[in-house]
Amino acid sequence: MTSSDDDTVLLALSHPGRRALLDALHERDGQSVTDLGQALPELGRHAVLKHLGVLEDTGLVTSHKAGRTRLCYLNAAPLVALAQRWLDDYALGWGQALNRLKSTSERRPEAMTTAAPLHRQAIVIDATPERVWTALTQECSSWFFATTLNSSLEPGSDYTYTYPDGRRAAEGTIIAADPGQRLEMTFSPTWDDAVTPEAPFRLVWSLAAQGGATLLTVEHYELDPSTETARQVGPGSLFLISNIKTWIETGKPMHD
Repeated sequence: MTSSDDDTVLLALSHPGRRALLDALHERDGQSVTDLGQALPELGRHAVLKHLGVLEDTGLVTSHKAGRTRLCYLNAAPLVALAQRWLDDYALGWGQALNRLKSTSERRPEAMTTAAPLHRQAIVIDATPERVWTALTQECSSWFFATTLNSSLEPGSDYTYTYPDGRRAAEGTIIAADPGQRLEMTFSPTWDDAVTPEAPFRLVWSLAAQGGATLLTVEHYELDPSTETARQVGPGSLFLISNIKTWIETGKPMHD
């Protein structure tokens, strides 16, 4: 994130109405524009849409179309990038930051739907989609907790993410792999005893050219919000997209 990007995020956060919208999404993610209007009852729909547009332009909010409804999601990636401007100077570990951000990424239990993701996070990376695809599929050890993706990437084939000592961090099946565009898979975490017994979910990485950069989006579908898996992968994916951006743009691997 550049100084100009920092200024844009801070400017977006300076308005109390926009902070109220982010607070509402923190409380319950994936809300419609109508639902979010309740956070600003003194404003009309047009004004709410204008504030959401500012937040979406800065990347603090992302949206997803579910039928005729536009659902909005809190995207904390720009806040993490902004925080790193100072937190790195004090050598704060990722584990500590993850614990502090955990509450902002948890979702209250409610009925699942396959029409919309439970979590949706996005980040702009200063690289081509081809470069991001290479990092996503071949360089996981530098940004995904030192794991290696073992996969042919053929649709229907199995894959694993493994640690250097051979232990499995996750496993599943490749659903679709379109180089430079989309990687979709079933995802079963196996990194600790709390998540191993739980049901898999559908993980989707999407890449879209944005000028000379790439918009990288990660979404979690068919994931029960009441599970330990949901509680871990929500904030975890936020760090992963921040890690991959740092790796691609600076050549520095993620913090231990």
